[in-house]
Amino acid sequence: MTDDAIRCRTADAADAEFCLGQDSAVTQAYVTRKIEAGECYVAESGGAPAGYLRIEMMWGLVPHIGIVQVADGVRVKGVGRALVEHVRGLMRAKGERFLFSSAGAADEGTRVWHEKIGFEACGEIRGVLEGEELEIFYRLKT
Repeated sequence: MTDDAIRCRTADAADAEFCLGQDSAVTQAYVTRKIEAGECYVAESGGAPAGYLRIEMMWGLVPHIGIVQVADGVRVKGVGRALVEHVRGLMRAKGERFLFSSAGAADEGTRVWHEKIGFEACGEIRGVLEGEELEIFYRLKT
């Protein structure tokens, strides 16, 4: 019998290749810096990498999920939720009141996912990303 429990932890240098494979919008040097800063997290299921989450500190102060990505074959099994809950606890321990995230208005699946796991819409910005008319921001009380 295999252990399919989801285990989340801060990424380390050995996770760089997996993280970069999940986060193709950024460079290897960027992922390496984020790992060194302790702002990348990995979920494992059955002993294998299953998901990735990267934090950005908006204005150097406000924790925002830059990306949460679940590996093919393990989606819809709670990996993304586990990563968010792990980071939520870490942010709470640091004294942060909220964890923020965002999604393009046209990306209904991501918007629904945010709301399903407890995020609340808290604002929107137009013209943030090329090709996205509207970005909706969400916050989750830590």
